[in-house]
Amino acid sequence: KQWYQRRVRGACHDIVGIPQKELGELTGNIAAARRDNIWASKRVFFLTPQIVQNDLNRGVCPAKEIVLLIIDEAHKATGQHAYCQVVRQLQNYTSQFRVLALSATPGDKLETVQSVLSNLLIAHVEIRSEESLDIRPYTHERRVQKVLLKMDGPLAAVRQQYVSKVLDKYFQILTKNKALYSSSTDASNLGKFMLMQQRSSWRARVQGKISSSLSCKIENLFALLITLSHALELLTVHGIGVFLAYSLEQLQKSGWPSNKLQQDFEFTSLIDKIQRWENLGIAPELNNNRYVEHPKLPKLIEILTKHFSSTPDTRAIVFSSYRNSVQRIVKHINEESSQLKATAFVGQSGEKGLKQKQQLRTVKDFKEGKFNTLETQVSAPGGRLFGS
Repeated sequence: KQWYQRRVRGACHDIVGIPQKELGELTGNIAAARRDNIWASKRVFFLTPQIVQNDLNRGVCPAKEIVLLIIDEAHKATGQHAYCQVVRQLQNYTSQFRVLALSATPGDKLETVQSVLSNLLIAHVEIRSEESLDIRPYTHERRVQKVLLKMDGPLAAVRQQYVSKVLDKYFQILTKNKALYSSSTDASNLGKFMLMQQRSSWRARVQGKISSSLSCKIENLFALLITLSHALELLTVHGIGVFLAYSLEQLQKSGWPSNKLQQDFEFTSLIDKIQRWENLGIAPELNNNRYVEHPKLPKLIEILTKHFSSTPDTRAIVFSSYRNSVQRIVKHINEESSQLKATAFVGQSGEKGLKQKQQLRTVKDFKEGKFNTLETQVSAPGGRLFGS
């Protein structure tokens, strides 16, 4: 509410020049009769798509007079989302309106982006980054330092065993069945996207030419290998703990791929060994080396400690591209250093998500110095974090 009053209404008045008296806010908490009056007396409306739907159905939204629809978080406009339904409903009344849609995370698949463009009737796309000339005046200067780390210790050992004993086994089966063609004999070089491309190519080659039982077997092997490839990516980028959590989740699922993993002695033995290392805090098979999930974690502690030693009254934000790694990083930071006080800031979805009040409280505590390190995901609600 305060953000809306300060930022959005202020921008409409100060930048666009629309008088405050012509701006209206519509929420579900406002009685229908009062909403009717706001529709009749204002020119610019701030509201959710659900309110538009309800008031279109009631016949009080002046649909034929709407000339511009501005949509934030436009990447949500897929399937039967309310954004899509509002655009379709408006088309029943008029075609004389424009749509301006904005998103900081439009999607990582071409099909997803195209779906959003089609659903919102988008005909022209513009992209902005921090390097764009019209954005630079509003961004802070950054100094980027790349830190290269050697993959060694428990992580290297787990990765080597996983690739050679588990991943490569299924890679070879698909190769022998001529379902997989790769210039590399290293199974670890095959990512999820490449495997999905190979699967599509295989389907086109064998359509109607092989038995249904063989086709089902190959399909299951592709599904399993894609899952295993994703697990390898999590292991390499985020560490053993995230890999372990994902693997245990796969083992608990139903279906052929999970059943196959449950029966795979090499895979279950590796999982058992990781759990034993985690409980002991050391890796007995590696000369009792300390169990560290990823070399990045102790390096992160070192960098943060050095930073706060010279500038103790500042704050640090640590980003992760994978939500399930956020809490693990916070736990590691707080266990390893008394100087660092970390907390997590994530989105609202899921059982472990932070509701809006919790998010606001976290930001407040961070600003006031209760925590000096904030661990968050790249796609967390940055407006709430940085806009405040």
